[in-house]
Amino acid sequence: TTQAREKRRHRDPQTQPKRFGHVNTHPLDGGVTPPKIVRADPFFLDQVPVTNKEFAKFVKATYYETEAEKYGWSFVLESFLRADSPESHDAHQQEMEVDPEADHWVAVEGAYWRQPEGPGSSYKFREHHPVVHVSHKDAAEYCAWKGKRLPGEWE
Repeated sequence: TTQAREKRRHRDPQTQPKRFGHVNTHPLDGGVTPPKIVRADPFFLDQVPVTNKEFAKFVKATYYETEAEKYGWSFVLESFLRADSPESHDAHQQEMEVDPEADHWVAVEGAYWRQPEGPGSSYKFREHHPVVHVSHKDAAEYCAWKGKRLPGEWE
């Protein structure tokens, strides 16, 4: 139900400070700082992620265009692409220079939140699944529309 999606859980990090940083640091580790105790002000956090259905309401109300739509492509997890589907063929895939550790991600032309695996796919029957292909900027715009904000890293 919508009420369940809107339900938020109160978090009070003051009661349980958290350690941040890495325990074993080395001068050549890229500037990672040693762990430290961090406290944050109390905050509310939605209990469920934003769904395709909720994001569709935002897009309809604001005529918002996501960054994936503007760029004309987005990354898709390779295992989500069916071998016999048109979106898995080279015509819809771009060779991109990416992190070698992320070689299971494929740049797919036309992939965005309404077409999660690219042209020919749809979020139909996945209205209650978490929305995908949403950038940090897109998420911040959605939050502003809902009168909310994105959590900070420490939250």
